[in-house]
Amino acid sequence: MQLKVDTSTAIEIAREFLEQSYTTVIFENIIMEENVWIIQFNVGFLKENLKNVRIEANTGKIIGCT
Repeated sequence: MQLKVDTSTAIEIAREFLEQSYTTVIFENIIMEENVWIIQFNVGFLKENLKNVRIEANTGKIIGCT
């Protein structure tokens, strides 16, 4: 099955989502689990604050952020 959302697109979707709430958004890591991209960003300014954005790989929809 070919994914409709590649890694660079998933990272950009997650970055744009987090930039709505945070001024510092630094990419850390991306993994794929069962057709879901999990993209990790550090949104902390003075200390580390990691956020994981989950994106459905076939639709590009954000399905969670922790």
